[in-house]
Amino acid sequence: MRILLVHRYFWPDTPPYASMLLAIARKLVNDGHQVEVISCQPSYKSVDMLSKESSEEIIDGVKIKRISLFQENRRNIIFRLINFFYFPLRVFFYICFNKKIDVVMSSTSPPVVTGFSCAIAAKIINSKFVYHCMDLHPECGFLSGEFSNPFIYKMLLKLDLISCNLASIVVILSKDMQESLLRRPGIKQDNFKIINNFSLSILESVKQKIPSKFKKKENTFRILFAGNIGRFQMLESFIDAMDLLKNFHDIELVFLGEGAALNSLKKRADGNKRIKFFPHQKLNIAKQIITESDLGIVSLLNDVYKYAFPSKTMAYLSEGCPLLVAVEFKSELFRFVVTNKIGFSVLPNNPNLIANSIIYAKTSPKLMEKISQNCMKVSEQQFSESFGLNEISHLFQELAIKQNVNKL
Repeated sequence: MRILLVHRYFWPDTPPYASMLLAIARKLVNDGHQVEVISCQPSYKSVDMLSKESSEEIIDGVKIKRISLFQENRRNIIFRLINFFYFPLRVFFYICFNKKIDVVMSSTSPPVVTGFSCAIAAKIINSKFVYHCMDLHPECGFLSGEFSNPFIYKMLLKLDLISCNLASIVVILSKDMQESLLRRPGIKQDNFKIINNFSLSILESVKQKIPSKFKKKENTFRILFAGNIGRFQMLESFIDAMDLLKNFHDIELVFLGEGAALNSLKKRADGNKRIKFFPHQKLNIAKQIITESDLGIVSLLNDVYKYAFPSKTMAYLSEGCPLLVAVEFKSELFRFVVTNKIGFSVLPNNPNLIANSIIYAKTSPKLMEKISQNCMKVSEQQFSESFGLNEISHLFQELAIKQNVNKL
């Protein structure tokens, strides 16, 4: 089949899905498909914008087209808004003028509008559409405040409902996400497939050494949050927990990444030397930082678990890093950690429970060693790259079979 993969970010850009999409594209090429990716120049973080990639190139048989966008920052909402609509619009016309595409697969960036433009364009050229939902919008945007305007929220919800119903398959990450979609009035109920994200291999040809300033000092117990430091995570509770642990001088809290909540967290930390902030790093460095850490934080704002499943979970597990999860007890993520004995689950926004869990973990080295082994085991069995890619491969095999049956 001729497959088009669509996402704003693509390798060597640095969000997890950018690298994941390259792995998916390579797998589909190996399966015998003709694969093309349409994306943008690197722009996920400020450091990524320094990298200018070819506008068109071929990597391992994958044709890649990158669109240039306006350079944006958090202070310039105009360029961000233009880019929000410009990329989906370019994709729409690109699909419409390439009528030989058999399957279009789009993820959720920019949210809602990219999926909608791909769904409509795929319908116009009579191709299949796969909606790969990393999270559910506009619900996530509503909780973060991005889509809090009632009119905008309702409009985006209608557009995303159309995208889901036009899709041959809607790929989601958890049962919680599936249940949330089923609560949408008018949703089609027979096109969901749960395929969680997989752990990523290091794509760089040369493994860089971790800079000394990021290395953990000997006899230090490190708690790490790695990823986008946004409004979803309720990370203030962990800073407050560190205040409760002020007598434990060998415990440190590290934030690895950037995001909208970074400056407010720095202010809340108020110069606490046991709380460190590392800038966003490429995958090979981030993985080494995770490997050295003793606990990996996964924390979500109330109700976000219904619409997302953090990919950092898989990153921690693949490096044998036990989890410290702060999320509602009724969530699949909470139960997942408890059932598989891969860390500690606490209720969100509760510094006392967080502090007690950290102390328990620090003072139980044998237990932590066992938990670390469980993490590696669960990663290999449920979230390995080969396992995830095979799931995606089977999905496209099913579409190919259906397409051939329809042609008979």
